[in-house]
Amino acid sequence: MRPTDREKGEAVVAAHLRDLYHLRGEVETVVAGANWTMRLSAATGQAIAYVRLCRHDRSLEDIHAEMAVLNAIQATPALDAGRPIASRLGSNVSTLTLPDGSTRFATVFQPVGGNEPADRPSDYALIGVALADLHRQPVLSTLAPSRSPGLSTAIGSIEKIALHSKATADHLADAIASLKREGADGALGTVGFCHGDVRPQNMRILGNQVTLFDFDDCGRGPQVIDIAAIALWLEASMQAEPDQMWRAFLDGYGVRMTEQLAKSIRWCVLQQQIRMTRWLIEECEFVDELWNVVWERARIIANNAVSGNLRVLRSPTG
Repeated sequence: MRPTDREKGEAVVAAHLRDLYHLRGEVETVVAGANWTMRLSAATGQAIAYVRLCRHDRSLEDIHAEMAVLNAIQATPALDAGRPIASRLGSNVSTLTLPDGSTRFATVFQPVGGNEPADRPSDYALIGVALADLHRQPVLSTLAPSRSPGLSTAIGSIEKIALHSKATADHLADAIASLKREGADGALGTVGFCHGDVRPQNMRILGNQVTLFDFDDCGRGPQVIDIAAIALWLEASMQAEPDQMWRAFLDGYGVRMTEQLAKSIRWCVLQQQIRMTRWLIEECEFVDELWNVVWERARIIANNAVSGNLRVLRSPTG
């Protein structure tokens, strides 16, 4: 997006917030992606609200379901969620037209306090407790969008990847077939509400409470999807010894590593790596050298998932 287009869009959003939400301040882009995200700030620089222009493939029904989930999440000493702000019409979803003539659904959120989790076991233990509290709220499953996050789009994603790197797509398809032969796609455990995109960037810690946000991929499915998201994050991180964070996370969540859980994590890690690779294709523009890094990283993580050599699974204690 060109700077002039972005600035024009920000001006439209500022007017939209003033007229429909009675919120005034300076609007600036935080993430210029498919979910165009902006911050509304006071003259002091303090955040007043965050605005998300939802990606084009989301239906109004889907977005309303996400907002219903956010309003229904019960806060606990360990868990809270980024809450939506209703317009003066009482809705958590509004519509605006950008200068290029495109129409977007907009959602507005309260700012979230605290800091992004650090690479230390104590923070990962808090993440585990918060995620367990989220997963133990059955009403969320009845409100969530009707999709299974991270598991239903692998074939379509591989076809998309093949348009850019057939070798990588073939490698990922072979990895799926290998894990299926092993039965890793079965017995994935408890089915319920899933956040769908659990990673440190989508949470803040204040005291002992973790606030989760970015629920736009939430849905219903095996909750091991969210557990495996932490495994994938640690697999891709620069941490030399991620096993301490992993054990602290599992202890906080209250689950013991078993052979079946390890197999399910390997399957979900592969699925989410495929999804992440597709997201990079759709959202990023890299030079060829960086794309080669993307393809190589995808193949390495696929190999580790198939072989059971994911870093968080290497030690006997998980």
